Amino acid sequence: YKIKMDEDATLTIEGVIRYPKQTLTINPGWTYLPVSSSCGIDVDELFGAIPAITMIKDMAGSAVYVPEFGVTNLDTLEPGKAYQIYNDSGSPIEIDVPDCE
Repeated sequence: YKIKMDEDATLTIEGVIRYPKQTLTINPGWTYLPVSSSCGIDVDELFGAIPAITMIKDMAGSAVYVPEFGVTNLDTLEPGKAYQIYNDSGSPIEIDVPDCE
């Protein structure tokens, strides 16, 4: 989740994490990337063969994945973290999320 607040506060979000979601749809342009796995996911393994995915950013840090320019210091998508992803195509892309081993 991403929220904007005027001052510091504690926000508690309750719910149930549902793992795994087998297929993930990435819409064109910038969108949020949920990690629908209970284990880390190798970024290059999942997205390396999809040229339309041109950037992935860690929302809470400085790690990025920009394979076109060889900038790939974001190696693993971690459960419970938030990312932004850019789909450069004009169509949604469906990604099959691998199971944990």
